[in-house]
Amino acid sequence: MKRIWGTTDASLSPTSLSSLKLKYVLADLKNVKGKILEVGCGAGMFSLAIKEFYPNLSVYGCDIDKQEIEIAKRRKREVKFLEASIYKLPFKNESLDAVVSFDVLEHLEYPKRGVLEIGRVLKKGALMHIYVPCEGDIYTIYGVFKQFGVIPKRKYAGHIQQYELGKLKELIKSCGFEIRSQRFSSHLFMQIVDFSYFILLAVLGRNVSYTIEGFIDNKDRKYPHILKSILILLKNTISIIGYLESSIFYWVPSHGVHISCYKV
Repeated sequence: MKRIWGTTDASLSPTSLSSLKLKYVLADLKNVKGKILEVGCGAGMFSLAIKEFYPNLSVYGCDIDKQEIEIAKRRKREVKFLEASIYKLPFKNESLDAVVSFDVLEHLEYPKRGVLEIGRVLKKGALMHIYVPCEGDIYTIYGVFKQFGVIPKRKYAGHIQQYELGKLKELIKSCGFEIRSQRFSSHLFMQIVDFSYFILLAVLGRNVSYTIEGFIDNKDRKYPHILKSILILLKNTISIIGYLESSIFYWVPSHGVHISCYKV
């Protein structure tokens, strides 16, 4: 079952599971002018939010999934959405002022090819902001269980890469980027929640077609109002705790890393 990603609205509210990703990318884009691209935009959640906060930017979003791009195109016209692969971006050499990407590299069979292609379309000195889960590091719950061959996200989230932070940074540098800063999120509490969720999917032997927030916001799904209220309360509580945890310990290496780097 294919998961539809990015159908909800990204928000800076701590009740949103996407809040820290949006907060950090907006901080990096504060002084950027011109044309930016989100690679792997899904149904457009972050691209649309970036355009809302920075209306003077020319924002593009691309994804290899035709269905998600069609959903994105129906949401707003201020962002131009394109069906395209990270391995062959439809832009000229050194034509973009920034590229952003969330939860993409872990899905790639050839991640270096993807990062090199991003480098091709970026101007010299331009920004690349990426978020990547590091599920190979031993100090994460996923890294510990990987030692025993338990990798639930490989099947149920399509994470064919389980990065270690050091090797991820080596990959980025080898593609002609200088890393300027890094922040971390998804610390212990959120790791427990996330790992438990994917272990549950593995036990049930089935996947779901929407993210948690997408499931709650899906207007086509009919379920009792009280159940929806409980799900929203649970999601908001988890999100707020995770937000506070990672806001305090943003400097401590964890499951997720937000990297800001520039093309040399």
